[in-house]
Amino acid sequence: MFGIQICRGAPHLSHLLFADDSMLFSTVTPRSSDALNAILHLYNRATGQLVNRDKSSILFSTNTSVDSQQQFRQFLNLTGEGFISKYLGVPHCVGRVTNSVFHYLLQSVSSRLNSWNDRSFSRAGKETLIKAVVQAIPSFAMSCFKVPKSTCLKIQSDIAKFWWGSQGISKVHWKNWSAISVSKFFGGLGFRTLTCHNQALLAKQAWRVWTNPDSLIHSILKARYFKHTDLLNAKRIIPHSSCPVCDFYLQALHHISTQDFPIFIAIIWHIWNTRNSILFQKSGFGNNVEEFVINYLQDYNEAQQSNRTNQPNSEASSISPHIQRLHSIGFQEDSPALFVDAALDNQHALTGTGFIFKSGWQHTIASHHRQLPGASSPLFAEGQALLQSLLWCLDSQLRPKFIFSDCLVLVSKVNSDWHDRSALSGLVSRFRWLFSNFPEASLHFVPRQLNMDAHGLAKEALRLREAV
Repeated sequence: MFGIQICRGAPHLSHLLFADDSMLFSTVTPRSSDALNAILHLYNRATGQLVNRDKSSILFSTNTSVDSQQQFRQFLNLTGEGFISKYLGVPHCVGRVTNSVFHYLLQSVSSRLNSWNDRSFSRAGKETLIKAVVQAIPSFAMSCFKVPKSTCLKIQSDIAKFWWGSQGISKVHWKNWSAISVSKFFGGLGFRTLTCHNQALLAKQAWRVWTNPDSLIHSILKARYFKHTDLLNAKRIIPHSSCPVCDFYLQALHHISTQDFPIFIAIIWHIWNTRNSILFQKSGFGNNVEEFVINYLQDYNEAQQSNRTNQPNSEASSISPHIQRLHSIGFQEDSPALFVDAALDNQHALTGTGFIFKSGWQHTIASHHRQLPGASSPLFAEGQALLQSLLWCLDSQLRPKFIFSDCLVLVSKVNSDWHDRSALSGLVSRFRWLFSNFPEASLHFVPRQLNMDAHGLAKEALRLREAV
């Protein structure tokens, strides 16, 4: 018995074993049926276990004639009609992935939620049921298939109705799903966004295939989908990104003058960024390319000119005393320091945050800037920037010894011993808790002149559509 091949060059597949289930693959020939009977008989003699053929089922390919199917059944003494419709809750045969294929997921989730509607649960109870039961229902299917987005959104909609409703009565949804699906560490409830969860599970499978080149699944997929390349380049349609006629992509760089090179880089960056926003965030077209590039480069050149002309001369005398003050608190040339600042755009209701991790005064190790929705007061914006910077350091495993902000009021509130009762009290309490993760860190005030790098990043964040 040689098994079957899914394509030329693929390994022969004769059997798969999972738990107490055995799946056998063969061609529909008398020789294969005799070999199967001999194997099952030998298994019976060796173990004393007899295969229950009444509970066994068989599936034929569509190109197998009815006469061949009946003859093969008789050889194997299989009386059961048809094949199991699902295995481990997933359809055994899936062609083109459509909503109808995964309609059973909607039914399973809906029936489970409807069975709970007559009960009264606390918020903690609902959260546990959603995370441990409802969101686990589609997990196995999502680890095998890319479930349609509309199916995922319908499941999320049913979960949201159950979360905000009470005893089957729909109520106002005070927060959208994107807000409550954020991690609890960042102020959400930790519910899963099913499309992202689906993508993560498939990426996990892809990682296993990629890191285990000797596995059976890798050999089968490679023979079928990426015979002459690897998994990461399997979908590459165009072998090279340059023009096949004139090799334009490679020659274009030689035709650009030194003066025009910044314009060229800014244009292709803006087109790429706009394309990503339209494709992944479903946003509309941004500003005019020419207008954006001119304004962007003008701001950049003004900032560079300001640094060259002002820093060594006019600001030298004003910065020097502040640097001396930093030395007085123990700041050295190699001290790990975090510089934080925020910027507001009241017209578009946006807040930009920027923070830079440096070794000493000049050596930059890492930087980050992020755009946040909403624009309240400058004090609250500075607080948001400090919060985001501390969380960023935790995620990046950076350990600053000095943290600098140009907001004196915020620094005073965080460093004071008395209980803050202002509107910023929640953030202040969270700052003090986060500072426990940085036992050697201390928060200090610096003037704007010494914090221009972080300030520039915060202003730059207002121009972006996503965090960088």
